[in-house]
Amino acid sequence: MKPGTWVEEYYQVLEFLYWEPQHLGKQTKPDSPWANRDRAMRHVREMEVTLNHQLNILFSLLPMGLRQNLIEFLTGRKPNGPIGVNSRAVRSMPCFQGNVTQPDLLFSDDGALWAIEMKVKAKTDLQQLAKYFLFAALESEGRPSPKKFALGFLGPGPMESLFKEGFASLDLAREELLKGGIPDVLGGTATAPHWATMEVIAASATLTFRTFKGLNEFLNTELAGLDPGHVGTESLALLIGGFQAELRSRTLI
Repeated sequence: MKPGTWVEEYYQVLEFLYWEPQHLGKQTKPDSPWANRDRAMRHVREMEVTLNHQLNILFSLLPMGLRQNLIEFLTGRKPNGPIGVNSRAVRSMPCFQGNVTQPDLLFSDDGALWAIEMKVKAKTDLQQLAKYFLFAALESEGRPSPKKFALGFLGPGPMESLFKEGFASLDLAREELLKGGIPDVLGGTATAPHWATMEVIAASATLTFRTFKGLNEFLNTELAGLDPGHVGTESLALLIGGFQAELRSRTLI
């Protein structure tokens, strides 16, 4: 066990629930492949979703200025004002249908959306990209013009490994999507009322790809610029350092 970081506390909470699932109204299954504690916790530590949880926590606790800088680094567009993390809340919204993807992180204000899609071992594809544009179109319903949309992908790298189709850049993926036609990629006609808006959003969206190593370097730069005498610097260093330690434990940096 590696004590001392908030991420380890996160895993301790999961382990508690592993031993006492009755608190969640669940029962232990003796024949489960995860009935062995060590095997189960190793699996949990390797899951992409747990790293996604930790990234959400990191964003939720960052000071607003640093949060805005990190959003800009990961998506290519900086928010104009204070902005909250609302990726958990939107999952219950009616716009989440079978043809819409669920952002790992989502930020929004009255005129813009910022989404972050994290990939560790899995790959994305043109269909998921199209689903993101559908999500932005649904979020823009009832407006005279679509919301500005910025989408950032975060992964181990290189860029060529991000898409199943092997695109060398996000612009090439966008061009292929628009050339081939969004309807052909999504299939069916249920999304037809949104195709025109999706094409407008797809053509103007800010698309960015960052690696975990690049994210680590960004966080190091931000840490180096902090005032060592400020009362919150130590807490912020522990927050960021805990997340960086998790990236190291997963050999992502």
